[in-house]
Amino acid sequence: MAPAKKRAVKGKEKEKVSTPKKDGVSPVAGKPDKRHRSNTNRILAIMEADSTTEEKLQMLDPLGFRGVSRVKLTRLPDNFTEWICKSFDVSSRSFPLLRSGKFRIGEADVERVYGLPRGPYAVKLDMFSASQRHKWGIELGLCNTRKGKATLANVKLALEEERDNKKWRDLFVLYAMEAVLCPSGNLKIDLSYAGFLQDEMVDDFNQYNWCKHVADHFNESMVEVVQSKSKFPGDVHLLFVSRKIYLFSKFGLLFHLWFVY
Repeated sequence: MAPAKKRAVKGKEKEKVSTPKKDGVSPVAGKPDKRHRSNTNRILAIMEADSTTEEKLQMLDPLGFRGVSRVKLTRLPDNFTEWICKSFDVSSRSFPLLRSGKFRIGEADVERVYGLPRGPYAVKLDMFSASQRHKWGIELGLCNTRKGKATLANVKLALEEERDNKKWRDLFVLYAMEAVLCPSGNLKIDLSYAGFLQDEMVDDFNQYNWCKHVADHFNESMVEVVQSKSKFPGDVHLLFVSRKIYLFSKFGLLFHLWFVY
């Protein structure tokens, strides 16, 4: 006996369920999301927490990281991310200006916006071993088990509960790097940064060029997003806030952005 034919489904075809966007990453290749990983609202939430005191904030001064705590821009114009994804030139690592001009995010922009140290030494994250990173994670209460992971959510919780000023300082630097300055895209904390906060290195913290580190991360992340069109881990606030940046909107209108912290 021949098998019965499948009964045709009448009416409209079942609508396809699209995969929701998560954490600022568009699930569809070729369509960059207007959201992004860098989120200054996270820093603002820490600043407004009851556990954040002036004594703790003063611990950031010797490191040159106090400027990150003063972030005020919490929202970007719609379609801003799409604009920069389409406008970024990979070969020159720059954005277009009027009359064939170009501008590029560099050390001076980071220094002007965040006031980070601009020392003579390069920031090299590969100088620390995996065992060292794990040890520092345990000391900060982020990796209490072998399988424990230092995530952005865990660091935020630790910041809100930490009473020790020195540990709070270290947690804040880790949080700021992943939340705003150099987001990785996976919301996991790079514990290599904790190496620069150890007693034997912290006195030389501001001798490292953190401005170049952040600027290089932004430009390289832009190369990734232009080539893959699947993620945008860079600090777009840095681009938006930098003084004397001329940008075109999707309507072709010229904006002269001059934001001063």
